Amino acid sequence: MSWAPPFDAPDLSASVRLQRALLVALALHLFVIFAIGFRTDIPPRHSLPTLDLVLIHEKQRTAKPEQADALAEQDSIAEPEAPDPLEQPAAPDPVPTLTPPVPPKPAPQSAPAKPAQAKAQAVLTRKPQPIPSAATLVSRSLAMAQLSADVDAAVSDYQSLPRQRHISASTQEFKYAQYMQAWVAKVERVGNLNYPEAARRDNLSGRLILDVALSADGAIQAIEFVKSSGHKALDDAAVHIVRMAAPYAPFPAGIRDETDVLHITRTWEFLPGNRLTGK
Repeated sequence: MSWAPPFDAPDLSASVRLQRALLVALALHLFVIFAIGFRTDIPPRHSLPTLDLVLIHEKQRTAKPEQADALAEQDSIAEPEAPDPLEQPAAPDPVPTLTPPVPPKPAPQSAPAKPAQAKAQAVLTRKPQPIPSAATLVSRSLAMAQLSADVDAAVSDYQSLPRQRHISASTQEFKYAQYMQAWVAKVERVGNLNYPEAARRDNLSGRLILDVALSADGAIQAIEFVKSSGHKALDDAAVHIVRMAAPYAPFPAGIRDETDVLHITRTWEFLPGNRLTGK
């Protein structure tokens, strides 16, 4: 009878431990795979997130107090690992010193001349005045007397001139307007009673302006045409009517005290229908 080696039973404990280890490893791999997931669009290496750096100029170091917190926050975000050391504030610019302008040097003045020298110069530069003769003095006196006489005569002649006053339809002073109104009414009345026959026969009409000068007693001194009617028959008839209505009323005391000659300038119109009117 042959001898056979004894059969060794497998170590069940080691096999079980191996299976358990494989199951745990498989479970871990499945967890990692399903927890993270698969991505087909793997980003390139150059698309890694960049870090923005903020450069702060020296002027920003001297910002207003209300901006200090914001600047400090920017510094902490830009460089979190190595914060910049505190910098000393820049020294303010020195205030320029104003140099007063140098006043211009006064021009040298010449020394004043001594009184004796000034008097001597005045004597030397003054021309000698000729002494007028007796005949020259007499001639000058006569000329002055003649000039004074001429001035007195001119003043006397001016004062002797008649005081003249001109009035017209636009005059508003009561005493002159009242006298003129009465004068115009008299001329119209006489003219309509004695209407010119030539104007009636030829059926003429027209307008003319006359300046009639009256003295203080109401007498006519002069008649002048300011504007003609264009018809000689009407012009002659107007002058004839004014002279026919004279004499006129004397000046009232208020007019006589200040006027010697009164000029009345009015428009006379010969109308169709044989009627004369003053305007």
